[in-house]
Amino acid sequence: MSNDRKIDKDSALQQQNQHDDPLSDQLTEHPSTTSIGFGNESSITVVVSIEEDGKPKPTPAASFPFDQKIFNNDDIYDCLLIAFECSRHKRLALQRMSNQCFFLPIIKFNMQNDSLEKAFKEFCDSKIITLPIGGKISTPEFIDEWRVRQPKTERFFVRIIIKSMIEPEEKEKCCIDSDAIRWLDEDDLKNLLNPMSKNLLVWGLEPFNILHTHQHQRQQQRNLREFQFEDILQSHDENMSKLFESIVDWDEYERKAIYNEFLVHCYPSQTMSFPAFISFAFKISILNHFSTNELRMMYKSFDRNNNFAIDFCQLIIGIILMLDDNDVNDRSPYWNEQRLQSLFRYYDLDDDNHINMEELNNLFKDYHDKLDAFLIDRTLIPGWMNGEKSRNDYLINMMEKYTDNSNDNMTATQLEKIMNELSRSYRRIPHMWQLLYRMPFNVLSYASVTFCYRKTFPSSSSSYYYHLYTDGGGEHQIRCQNCLRNRFALSNQVICLSYEGEICDIIRLVPFSERSTLSFIIDIPDDDIYLLTIDVLVRLQRLSLFLFAIETFRTAAADNNNGHEELLRNWFFPTRMEMLETIRIIVQTAMEIFAKEERCIHIQSPCYVFGDLHGNFKDLITYSQYFWKCSPFLNTGKYLFLGDYVDRGDHSIEVVIFLFCFKILAPNHFFMIRGNHEIREVQRRFTFFAECQKRLSVEIWDLINDCFDCMPLAAIIDDCIVGVHGGIPATISTIEQIYDIPVPLSNPLRQNVAAWEMMWNDPIDDDDSAKGFCRNFKRGTGYLFGENGVKKFLRKNAIDFIIRAHEVFADGFYLYSRGKVITIFSSSGYSFPPNSASISLISNNKIRIIKI
Repeated sequence: MSNDRKIDKDSALQQQNQHDDPLSDQLTEHPSTTSIGFGNESSITVVVSIEEDGKPKPTPAASFPFDQKIFNNDDIYDCLLIAFECSRHKRLALQRMSNQCFFLPIIKFNMQNDSLEKAFKEFCDSKIITLPIGGKISTPEFIDEWRVRQPKTERFFVRIIIKSMIEPEEKEKCCIDSDAIRWLDEDDLKNLLNPMSKNLLVWGLEPFNILHTHQHQRQQQRNLREFQFEDILQSHDENMSKLFESIVDWDEYERKAIYNEFLVHCYPSQTMSFPAFISFAFKISILNHFSTNELRMMYKSFDRNNNFAIDFCQLIIGIILMLDDNDVNDRSPYWNEQRLQSLFRYYDLDDDNHINMEELNNLFKDYHDKLDAFLIDRTLIPGWMNGEKSRNDYLINMMEKYTDNSNDNMTATQLEKIMNELSRSYRRIPHMWQLLYRMPFNVLSYASVTFCYRKTFPSSSSSYYYHLYTDGGGEHQIRCQNCLRNRFALSNQVICLSYEGEICDIIRLVPFSERSTLSFIIDIPDDDIYLLTIDVLVRLQRLSLFLFAIETFRTAAADNNNGHEELLRNWFFPTRMEMLETIRIIVQTAMEIFAKEERCIHIQSPCYVFGDLHGNFKDLITYSQYFWKCSPFLNTGKYLFLGDYVDRGDHSIEVVIFLFCFKILAPNHFFMIRGNHEIREVQRRFTFFAECQKRLSVEIWDLINDCFDCMPLAAIIDDCIVGVHGGIPATISTIEQIYDIPVPLSNPLRQNVAAWEMMWNDPIDDDDSAKGFCRNFKRGTGYLFGENGVKKFLRKNAIDFIIRAHEVFADGFYLYSRGKVITIFSSSGYSFPPNSASISLISNNKIRIIKI
C-alpha cells in the first residue's frame, strides 16, 4: 500500500483510529490456506493467520454475527449512489453503513420530486466526505440505472449511480480517511471482496466495477437495466433450465419468496457479497449448520465466475447442487457434472483449479467426520481413515495412481476417479456424494415460510446484540442491514408425537402455508427451600409412577409399599400435616417470585408454550419427560404456561405444586401467566375448591389463590409474539398499559376490567365490525375479537402473532385471523370425543405446533 495512505504516526488520535479500524493498512493481506480449519465451531468465527517470515502468525478472531432483529417493513427504496473518484490515486470514497460494512454513499431519492443535481449538492454540503478546497469537482456523470420489481409489493424501485471526479491541487492533501469514509483503490476492493480475506466489510461489487470499467473500457453511454422476476431464471441453456425445474415442489410462490430474500439482503447492491451472504444464511437458518470457514468455501463454490459476488441465478444453482437427492426430481448427467465442479471449487482453497495434497486431506477428513456422525456401526469406517498418517499414506497412493508423479495436483476428473474407486472398495459406507457438500434441509422450500420483508435503511438507534472483533483489538458492532427485527412465520407443519416420544405423523397446514435450542445449567443454592423443592419434585415424580405407570409396574410398586394408600395421598410424607406445611412453604416462595415479575413478562426464544392443563397431571409429567427430561437443573429453552392449571381434572393440586417447584428452581426459564380458572369464584363453581377442601384445607386453597393474584397476565416472546390466556383486551390498546395493572389482583372484574378481558376474551372468525370487538355471547362475559381488532392490536404494538389458550379443539390447536391468532390447548382427553393435546415451540424465527 502506498505511503500516502498510511496514517500519520505523529498523531495519537489517528494512531488510535488505525488501531480500531477494520480497514487498516493490513487489509490487503490474505490468510494462508493452512489456517482454514474444518472442525466444528460453536460460534460464527474464523481464525486466520498471516505469513510472517515464512511462519504462520495467529491473529485475533474475526466474527461475522448479525443482530437477529428484523425491521418490520416490506419495502426497499428508490435511492441514489454517489461515486467520488480521486483522479490522482484512482480511489473511490466508501461510506460506513449502519451494519458496519462500507459501500458507495446512499441517498434516499424520490424520482418524481427530487433532482440529481439537488441531491448531489446537498450531500457535498453535508461535509460527510472531506473534499478538496482548491481542487475541482466535476459535474456528476450518470453511469447506471437499475430498475427492479420487488415480488412482495409488485412495485418497481430504481437505484441510480452517478460519478464525480475529484481533481485536487498538486500539493493539496486528498483521500482523507475518517471513521465514516474510506478511500479504496481497485486492488484494495478486490482483496476486500475476496471471501478468503480477513476483512469482509465491502457490501457489494459496484465500487470495484466502477474503477475497473474506468481503467479498462470507459463506458460511452449510460447503462439502463430493468429486472422483473419473470426474467430472472430464464436461460437459453436447456441444461440450466432443467436444473431449475428439477426441484421437488418448488412453485412460483416459493421462487418469488427466495428472490425477495435475495433482494432485501443485497440491496442497494445488485449482487450478493460475502457479508450479505452471511446475512442471508442466517435468515434461511443454515448459519448454525456450518462453520464460518465452511460458509466461506460455500460462497466461493457458488461464485462460478470468480467475481467475488454472486447473482441470483448463481445463488440458486449453488443451493440446488447442495440439496439432498430426495429434493431433486431428476439427477441428470449435467446435474452430476455441475455438482462435481462445485464440490471441487469448494475444496480448492487457493483457486488454482487443482486440488493439492493438503486440500485433498481436508476433503477426506470432512468425509471421515461425516461418516463418524452418520454411521451407527463405526467399525464400518476403513481403519486407514481414522489416523492422520494412514489417511495421508492412502491419499499419496491415490495421487500416484491417478496423477502425474511430477506434481501433487489433481483435476476434477481425477478426483472423481478416486471417489469412485473408494465407493467400489467400501460398498457398505455411504458414497462421498451422499454426505459431503449438502444442505441440512431444502432451503428453497424453507425460504417460502420465512417470507419476510424488511426496510433497507434501518434506524441507527436500534440496539446491537453481537459484535465483530477485528485485528486491531477494537470492538465493532455489526448486524445485517435488513435483519433488524425477528420476523416470525407460522410453520406449515404440525408434528404429531406418540406417547413413546416418537414422531408418528406430520400434517401440513392449509391454507396457512406461509431450527437451535439453548441450554442452561442452574447452580442450585444449597439451602433449605431449594432442597425442600427438589424433595417435593421427587415425591411427585414417584407419585406419577403409581398413578400413570403401566399396570405391571404399578402392581409391583404397590406390593412393595404394602398398599399404603395414605402414603400416596400424602405424597409419601409421614403425616398429612407435614405435607400441608411443605405445600404452604412452596406456595409462599412462588408467590414472592411472582410478585416481583412484571404484569407482562419478556421471554427470549427458544420457548415452549403450553395451553390449558386443567389438572391433567399425567400430561404434565409427559411434557416434563419430553421437553425438560434432563432434570430441573439442565433444561433446553424457556417454558411458558398460559394459565388454567386447575379445575375439572383430578390432580389440580399436583399440577400447581409441580409447576411452582420448577418456578422456584428455575425462575428465569419457567414462566406462568394467569388464566380465567385462577379466580376464586370460578373455582367454587368447578372442582378446585372442593379438591382442596377435601385433600388439603380451605386455608391452603386461599393461599394458592393469593399466589394466583400475583401472577403475570401476559408475555412477549422475542418482542414479536404476545402470549395471553384468553385474548387481547377491548378496553386498552397497547402493551404498555398492561404494566399498570395493579398487583395483587384478587377481584379482576372489579379491580381492572382489562385484566378480566385478557383472561376471558375469545377470537372469532366471522366478525366484520370496524371496531373489531363484540360481546362474548359464548361465555356471557368479556368480548369476542375479530380480524380487524387483531390487525389494529398487532399494528399498534408492532407485534406479529398472538398465542393464547382458553379453548379446546379436537386437534389441540386452532388458527384464527389467517393464522395470526394461535390457540393452544395442552390437556388431552378433556372433551368428548377425546381431544388431542398440542403445544408450540418458538425457535429460530419459527412457530411450530407439536401435537401429542
